[in-house]
Amino acid sequence: MSPVFLSNVDDYVAPSQACVNPLFAEEVNKDTQADNDGSKTGLVVRKRRVVGRKQQSSSKPVDDKFSATDNEDPVSKVTMADCLACSGCVTSAETVLVEQHSLKKLDERLASSPSKTVATISPAAWADMMRHLQIPQDRIYITKRRIAMAMYKACGASVVLDGIIPLQWSLLESGLEFCEAYLSRKEGKSKSQEIPSSSTAISSTQSQVYGRKDVLKHTTRSKSHLPLVSSSCPALVCWIEKSQAALVPHISTAKSPMAMAGTYFSSRNTEIFHFAIMPCHDKKLEASRKDFFLETTDRQEVDLVLTTQEFFELLCRAAGSTDKAEVRSYIDSLDPAHAVSSLLDTTHNQLQPVIIFPNSNFHASTENNQNKDSKIDFDYKIFHEGSGGYADFIFRFAAKKLFGYNIALNQTLPWKAVGASAQQSKRVSARVASLRKRQQFYSVALYKMQLPKEEKENAALTDTYSLTFHEGSQTVLSFAVAHGYQTLQRVLQTADTVPNSHCLTYDYIEAMACPSACPNGGGQIRLVERETPKETRQRVSEAQQKFAQQYQNSVVKNQDIYTKICPSGPFGPEAQCSLHTRYHVVPPLQHSTGAVAGVGVNDTQW
Repeated sequence: MSPVFLSNVDDYVAPSQACVNPLFAEEVNKDTQADNDGSKTGLVVRKRRVVGRKQQSSSKPVDDKFSATDNEDPVSKVTMADCLACSGCVTSAETVLVEQHSLKKLDERLASSPSKTVATISPAAWADMMRHLQIPQDRIYITKRRIAMAMYKACGASVVLDGIIPLQWSLLESGLEFCEAYLSRKEGKSKSQEIPSSSTAISSTQSQVYGRKDVLKHTTRSKSHLPLVSSSCPALVCWIEKSQAALVPHISTAKSPMAMAGTYFSSRNTEIFHFAIMPCHDKKLEASRKDFFLETTDRQEVDLVLTTQEFFELLCRAAGSTDKAEVRSYIDSLDPAHAVSSLLDTTHNQLQPVIIFPNSNFHASTENNQNKDSKIDFDYKIFHEGSGGYADFIFRFAAKKLFGYNIALNQTLPWKAVGASAQQSKRVSARVASLRKRQQFYSVALYKMQLPKEEKENAALTDTYSLTFHEGSQTVLSFAVAHGYQTLQRVLQTADTVPNSHCLTYDYIEAMACPSACPNGGGQIRLVERETPKETRQRVSEAQQKFAQQYQNSVVKNQDIYTKICPSGPFGPEAQCSLHTRYHVVPPLQHSTGAVAGVGVNDTQW
């Protein structure tokens, strides 16, 4: 199994040694079975497979005692469910992802299923495709529509959903979830959370605790606890579930944008085949989580996930060329798909493909859209473009909802670098400076101070809020952004291992496994097969610019998911059931899988 490579410089995390296991022989000699099953010694012996030698044409036949052809073992296959239940790797096995979510699988599904095909494309994937095809800003809108037509011709995708729309739903649910957790802690209702028992999901509404036979049924989400950690990055979720059990209750229960899009499409038509285009290989793992398995339809909410690189290969196949200039010419020659702003404008019998775009103002009401005077505009010029802007949006949302403090749309939050790179130092080499930049993370806070209402003696005091610290101020909101595994390992240290943990000082942490977040995802289109750090920075910077450019003149106002699925509105009973999920503590490998399942490692003889 290959190691997980997260970045080309200083962000390497090796897989656990536990994932390097010997294979097991399927057949055991009856004469030695009594010894091997532990009946005499009390030990469980893990048998290695007999390895056969390759016979060269010019050499003599290999001795029979070294040959495995007489008793050949069947080929072992690993599923993504096995990856999720195994704590061996940090995130996932790339070969498993490629095998189960690929263009070949897309062709097989389309050939065997005549159902309606829909696609969701992540904003980061859009941005990287625009960068790779060198599309200028004034041509992004029309190019997206033509790409939607190309997808219709290549794989029959009659509806293409821009991922910025489900991102809005995820942001709104996350903001309301944070506010509830904050008020619960303030009122003393939130108690210290114990580490949950190791469990596994059976479906979106059922789970089972290891060591118990009864199945737990869930009708609503689990309560959130501060500090709240963003959940849109599947690699981060896997890492916490497998190695940071104490943080599992702190993961935001709001589904990722991809999962919310899957929830919407699967609720509209059970015959819909829904695939997503994402910037990250681990999104394929997320799509295979049993937490997103629907019992009613016996299928996952998202059927298939392709990376941006595979997206480009799909366009190359439609254009009949791998040259990006010819692919762009092919796209320019197509008629644009019909553009709509609402999923409700699409029908199941439309005669031409449609692409669903944001095109009007989005207001996230702090009173579930009932108080029209209390609105927060969604700003696309967000900190760290491409991450979704969870920390930036939720900070503004919470400041307005909890404290009545409105942060102007054109006012940039004063994010400050924290950690090693924030310290002043003398001139250093480019390598050291680059390393320090990747090791830093950012924070912002809202402060409260009491000032007199009037400029006179004994005047009544009133609460005043500011983004700037003043003497005597009290911190009421503290948010952080941490991107890259090295940074995450420092920031998300729990109090159990580090007494002065950074994690405990923040109310919300936007955490992403990839440095520079989604524009640097492992599934994005590389400039060359093996990029230099300079080429990576250039590519990511251009993708971030395209991310901002594609939504510069448009913002979102789309409540389709609440109209169709959650009539009680954002964070209502239906939303908490359909738009939120659960997370699980994954037990150590030696206690959950393999031939020694349930056997302690001290009782196992290698």
